Amino acid sequence: MKIIISLLLLVSSHFLSAQFFEFNYLYNFKKDSLSKKNYSEIVSVLVNNNGRFYRAQNRIISDSIAYTKNIKYTHPNELINSTESYTSRVDNVTIEMDLNTMKKKKWIFTFDKAVANVDDLILPKWSLTNDTIHHQHRILKKAVTKYLNREWIAYYTEEIPMQIAPYTFYGLPGAIVLLEDQNKIFQFELINYKMKPNLDNFYETGISFRRKGDFEFLSSKELFKYGNILLNNSPQLLMNAGLQLEEEKVKKMEENHKKRKYIFLDPSLPFIL
Repeated sequence: MKIIISLLLLVSSHFLSAQFFEFNYLYNFKKDSLSKKNYSEIVSVLVNNNGRFYRAQNRIISDSIAYTKNIKYTHPNELINSTESYTSRVDNVTIEMDLNTMKKKKWIFTFDKAVANVDDLILPKWSLTNDTIHHQHRILKKAVTKYLNREWIAYYTEEIPMQIAPYTFYGLPGAIVLLEDQNKIFQFELINYKMKPNLDNFYETGISFRRKGDFEFLSSKELFKYGNILLNNSPQLLMNAGLQLEEEKVKKMEENHKKRKYIFLDPSLPFIL
């Protein structure tokens, strides 16, 4: 018993003494109602004291490559080709959260334009249960909530004594290890985490942060409307931005769009988050 208590104290002091971390989740999701295909992506939660940043890992890597090489892209195809091995299933969205002020900022970079939004951070209202499961040598506790128009089940650990969660699923007394909605359309699993000396590289190389001056700030209603405009006119907007698409491909994209009912993690944000 003394050994276990000492180990937990060591883990707690390790997390409380450090300020910067990167937690990586495997994110499995479906994009639309027709396809049975599941998509996968690694999403990262970067921790800076009470700040949290949620973003797709491949977006961070590809942005870093573009920044490090200092390439002046004159055409969207050039950017796509240079970061081809780091294609992402998740839109170029950074969610910036402050757990002190309970504010969140959304930085969204699209081919059409860069948009941003500042809003209140509304957390789920969790119901804690007495149920537990064993997962990768940890005992996880179960919590449930209704959030973003869905029922969710989370399994979390207090061995990591800080709030860690994918997207905006905060409010539990520890780190979420497993999270899924009742229909298993969206699933997250914590796969690793590491300490970081600082977040300078993320701030310096992230396209969202380097382009803050170019962002058009929208209200929540305006952002929802803009997301739907992108969704309904994506082939034309991509071509207007200079992306070279064959006519046959454009036609197929438009036909598929009419058939599909897209599914979004956050119904108020019609983007793949």
